[in-house]
Amino acid sequence: MTYAVTVDTSIPTGSPEMDALQRAGAVALLEKGLGSVEAVEGPDGMEVDIFESIVAVHPGGALLTIFVDAPALEFAEDAVQSVTRELLERSELLAEWTVERCEVRLHPQLAQESLDAADGPDTPRGRGRWGGRGR
Repeated sequence: MTYAVTVDTSIPTGSPEMDALQRAGAVALLEKGLGSVEAVEGPDGMEVDIFESIVAVHPGGALLTIFVDAPALEFAEDAVQSVTRELLERSELLAEWTVERCEVRLHPQLAQESLDAADGPDTPRGRGRWGGRGR
């Protein structure tokens, strides 16, 4: 399944905000680092494939959206958090940055489609979107 994982990173506490040149440098470092990773090996040899990333930098850090193929939401979040932390640690210039949040945010339309599919004719009574009440 494909997941879009959002990662919110921050510059070190107490640091001055990044200027335009520093933000451009941070984008370059993050994009280069993420571009070099194709997959992340998770627990029990589970592999999570990274196929696209979007980097948006602001004066206080960066917001990353990383698209992965993973067998479950938890694997997607764990793999992306792990690779992001490692990327930050390996980059001397970003080593003190922190990961503030790493989570899958479901697109409302895709979530609705998933709910509709779960509410099909084979759904056990009381399990679907309508809670088993009459339609």
